[in-house]
Amino acid sequence: EDASLRRGVHPDGHGGHLEPPPGALIYRPRAEVAELVRAAYRGPRGFRASPVAAIDYLRTVDPDEAYFAALRLLARHGTSAAIDLLLQIDRRRAVPDLIQRYRAAPPSLRWEIARRLRIYCPIGELNELLTNLAATDDADSLLIAIEIGGWMPPTVALDWLDRAAEHDDERSRKASREALRNRSREAAAMGHLEAIATSPKPLKWARLMTVIECVEPAFLWSRDDPASLGPALNALPHEFWLEARDAKAKRTKKLDDDAKKADRDAS
Repeated sequence: EDASLRRGVHPDGHGGHLEPPPGALIYRPRAEVAELVRAAYRGPRGFRASPVAAIDYLRTVDPDEAYFAALRLLARHGTSAAIDLLLQIDRRRAVPDLIQRYRAAPPSLRWEIARRLRIYCPIGELNELLTNLAATDDADSLLIAIEIGGWMPPTVALDWLDRAAEHDDERSRKASREALRNRSREAAAMGHLEAIATSPKPLKWARLMTVIECVEPAFLWSRDDPASLGPALNALPHEFWLEARDAKAKRTKKLDDDAKKADRDAS
């Protein structure tokens, strides 16, 4: 853990002020507010308010301190909620911080970062980031671009990813071919998603299950994602939504198990 993260944004306790602002010396926060702020800097157990709720409150009072607390939560516990908070508080600041964390993160955390970059970042902005990473002479930066690129919508053109499949570096070749397979699988699933509306009922079921099996569940249940199931499910009977929910839960559990195994294999 980075020792500087223990100190907070304003370690002198003055909140960045040279002189006390009006009322500062007589202000006493309500007990629940004080607990939320304290909880933002605790671990995930042993307190009444969760650190995520505390940081979410803190962002309305002091965004810089909230960002710092979320960064600390990520460093200490590697939670996906910390990634959400960082991107919600200050996306432009969070993206380079998350890329830096990605470099040394275990597979499960790398996957969480990649998922959330797609969910929170405008596609054009993310495409530019990956293109710049891929253009460097640093093999590790290219590998990061390749791995995250495999999580991007297949409609986004990544010409450099095709070229990386023939790269001299074996890691880059292997990762890029896996990324291309992932994008191809999602592209095929999108064809099934588009065809659901005009298919007979038995085929609707088959197409829906294929989509859930081939596309990351977080994207299927993200309202603004190109792969969102929302429009298709809204036009189908409620029974389809129930079946999709159950299939999503099973698929999510399998992906969680895969992530744990990948972490064990990498350790």
